[in-house]
Amino acid sequence: MTRAPAPRAGFPAGHRPAGHRGPPPTRRGEARRRARGGTAPAPARPAFACLAPTRVLVGDVRGKGLPAVGASAALLGAFRELAHEEPSPVRIAERLDERARRQIAAVDTLLDGDRPGGAPQALFTERFATALLVEFPPDEPVARLVHCGHPEPFLVRAGRVRTVAFERPGAPLGLGDLLETAPTVRTVPFGPGDRLLRYTDGFIEARDRRGGFLDLAARVAAHAGRPLEALVTGLRRDLLRHAHGDLDDDAALVALERLPGRGPGATAVRPPAGGPG
Repeated sequence: MTRAPAPRAGFPAGHRPAGHRGPPPTRRGEARRRARGGTAPAPARPAFACLAPTRVLVGDVRGKGLPAVGASAALLGAFRELAHEEPSPVRIAERLDERARRQIAAVDTLLDGDRPGGAPQALFTERFATALLVEFPPDEPVARLVHCGHPEPFLVRAGRVRTVAFERPGAPLGLGDLLETAPTVRTVPFGPGDRLLRYTDGFIEARDRRGGFLDLAARVAAHAGRPLEALVTGLRRDLLRHAHGDLDDDAALVALERLPGRGPGATAVRPPAGGPG
């Protein structure tokens, strides 16, 4: 399940049981996913009890236009394939960085050929993507996060909100060779009822008419006790009210919640509820 690309092409959030090497996942109950930014709600979707890790990626490609759309499509396609092939989320991030660098090199070569003399315009490219990869193993109440230059997510537990910080933040996809920062895994407890909120910088860089930023952490805390979709709806409303409906950048929010397990070796994760974007 993936969301449609945003106008400024972040590669959209995806939710899929990944890396299956045994029986397919079984349906466990029903959960709804609502795509914000449209006028009609998305249909009900099943929650999955997974016998293999569930992997979810949210990201944001810098830039606009066709090069950004191409990078978004390439990275999303690569993730769909790697989620099934690679046993390690770190290795997925490394290979996504390699794919991003190939995409950047191809775009730079194309654009350089259109300039007089074919000379490159800049020594370093400004094309890259931030991303946050999360893996939910089937046999542990944890979430494994790999940071690639993306805004740090919020963890909501029993109505309390905290930021999941990274001691060694990873480099954005496409810049791994320049910054020489290898991706690492941060493992956090993630039990039944816990929620993980991930977002793009459009949420934290939106300004009001006096130039002030939205305090997203405070707004998440204000809605933390509400049902998942009501939480996302409230944050969307807060963002649009703060910016008076005038967003300079696209904004996406993905909220995931762990459901109670229904048997050994099965993990049920509620599909993402999406914010504007």
